[in-house]
Amino acid sequence: MAKPAPRAAKPQPEPLAAPHRFVRMLLGLICFTSGAAIMVIEISANRLLAPTFGNSLYTWTALIGVILIAFSVGGYLGGALADRMPRMDLLGRLLAGAAVLTMLIPALNSMMMDSFAGSGLIAGPVMISLFLFALPGVLLGAVSPAAMRFYSLSGHDEHVGRSAGIISMLGSLGSFFGTFLSGFVLLSAFGVKAIFIGAGLVLLA
Repeated sequence: MAKPAPRAAKPQPEPLAAPHRFVRMLLGLICFTSGAAIMVIEISANRLLAPTFGNSLYTWTALIGVILIAFSVGGYLGGALADRMPRMDLLGRLLAGAAVLTMLIPALNSMMMDSFAGSGLIAGPVMISLFLFALPGVLLGAVSPAAMRFYSLSGHDEHVGRSAGIISMLGSLGSFFGTFLSGFVLLSAFGVKAIFIGAGLVLLA
């Protein structure tokens, strides 16, 4: 009886060609920056919505809830995309998309806020938050799992757990930095429109 032909081995992505130290520093910087950006966006978003919906528990709950959902979706998306396209330019595309959407937030808010103003103090903040912040949140949420994959590839898939821990740590430190930066510095020194445009430019860079 003839033996079945062996199955073709699944092609494995090539380890990243750039020097490991440079790649890992770049990935760490990207994760730190994206973590900071999402908190700058979230905290500044409350100032953007407050004139219409007030600086209330409902507004904060809507913002935090939408950002958390967006980050969850982005986490799944980033991992799936990194498996299908294990190339560093994926991160560039995610950051560029998030940057453009972030810079558009003030203009979209001016155009669409009146449409949501009469929706109530609960539904209104939820719907405008979904409209303005969900897509940037998804794209920024996709950065961390994709970076974990590339960080691991830079070391030939060795120490995957350590790679995930480092990337998670840097993203969390970035979020801490962005929270303090926006709450203690940016909102008192700049207008909300300038903050969103500045955050977008940093992501684009």
